[in-house]
Amino acid sequence: LIKGDGSGGLAAATPETDYASPVFMRKVTLVTTGAWSWNYNNKQQSVTVPGVLADTTKQCIYPAPVDTSYDNAWDTCGIKCVAQGANSLTFQCSEIPTVAVDVYVTVITLSYKG
Repeated sequence: LIKGDGSGGLAAATPETDYASPVFMRKVTLVTTGAWSWNYNNKQQSVTVPGVLADTTKQCIYPAPVDTSYDNAWDTCGIKCVAQGANSLTFQCSEIPTVAVDVYVTVITLSYKG
């Protein structure tokens, strides 16, 4: 992509500065201890994910476990992403895991047409 340089010339646009990439991925960890760990009442945990927008019509979020083994905690504990906010995602589980769970979060920019 090319952008104007303010003086009538052209310059190369810089990804993530001049425009957002249509797809990006981040890795987050759902932890078992500390202030940001699982809430035992609602079985939820929120994590920071830079670049996630609160508006669900602007992005499609695809979380996936890093560990894809048969008996991974993601699957056995029934973990799902249940909400998104500005720079954050909230996960919920059916059973609180006893190990940290690494998650790849793929974010796809959308042009929602309603």
